Amino acid sequence: MLADGGMGLRLFLSSVGFPGNLRAVLPGQPSGVVGADGLCQHLADARQLDGVWRAYVSTAGTRAADRIWGDGPWTSLDGGSLFGNRAALVLGLSAGRETTNERGLAAGGRFWTGTSATGSASAPSCMDWTSGTSVAQGQAGSISGSSYSWAQQVDSCDTNNRLLCVEQPFVLRDGGVVPSPRGADPKRLFVTSLALPAAGGMGLGEADRLCTQVAVARSLGGTWRALLSSPDGGPAADRPTSGGPFTTLDGGVVFVNREALRLAMTSGGEITNEQGGTQGTFFFWSGSTNYGGVGPLHCNGWEQATDGGRGAVGSINGPAIDWEEQPQPCDSALRLLCVEE
Repeated sequence: MLADGGMGLRLFLSSVGFPGNLRAVLPGQPSGVVGADGLCQHLADARQLDGVWRAYVSTAGTRAADRIWGDGPWTSLDGGSLFGNRAALVLGLSAGRETTNERGLAAGGRFWTGTSATGSASAPSCMDWTSGTSVAQGQAGSISGSSYSWAQQVDSCDTNNRLLCVEQPFVLRDGGVVPSPRGADPKRLFVTSLALPAAGGMGLGEADRLCTQVAVARSLGGTWRALLSSPDGGPAADRPTSGGPFTTLDGGVVFVNREALRLAMTSGGEITNEQGGTQGTFFFWSGSTNYGGVGPLHCNGWEQATDGGRGAVGSINGPAIDWEEQPQPCDSALRLLCVEE
């Protein structure tokens, strides 16, 4: 949505919180503020919100408002007026409508700003959003109903706070706004009914073969991959050859695209085992962080030859999916989450 013809630029408050090291949440980001922008873009893409998005956070040298292009107005996702112009945005003077999250639901609470009450960049910012320790500090703002504060309280940088994400009126790439990635190649997901230990040198190749064998045994057809994160193979969300959507065996959409898969932002479909069954909570090997990155616990890249070590575990409970539950010893027997190629 462009800021012409009287239409406003949109705002949303992320539904999930992040520690102050915003660079580390998305591996490979050259600076903390780029990581913050990337998180906003991933959240928008996961909900198929067209446009380019940035996080409303200040750094030591740049106030948040100066990172946001355009003169407004800024609106909620449903078009309700939030800030009528740039002066209102700088001071946090809302026009009276409630903010929503990226799902379009009413949202509030604390979020990182690094910004003073008057909109300046004079507040602590978790070392420019590169520190997630309890020693470093970052300024957090808050939203309560239609009331905004850029400087509600100072939190330690290991706190998980939300991000305020702001749509940009243009991007200096390809001559205009980059559209949201919309999946056009649906692929199925299932979790194996069989549980197996990672110790013994499973490896990504063997995990993929097991997923395919289980699918063949149940006449599902196709070739399948295990959704495992590892240092050599990268994040689990990058393993599918398709951009999605990713569905249940009977076609119900679980993740609308790869970004939704990366952030575990489900659309309501419930993943079953290869027989179409559900049974409480499924626990599976993941090796992932909460935000879909490669975690530090992955049973030596799923090549653990002997007992010992631990691996990150994910869970499926109805429509809810988490990539990072309590890690388990590598000789524990857990399932695999499999995706169709």
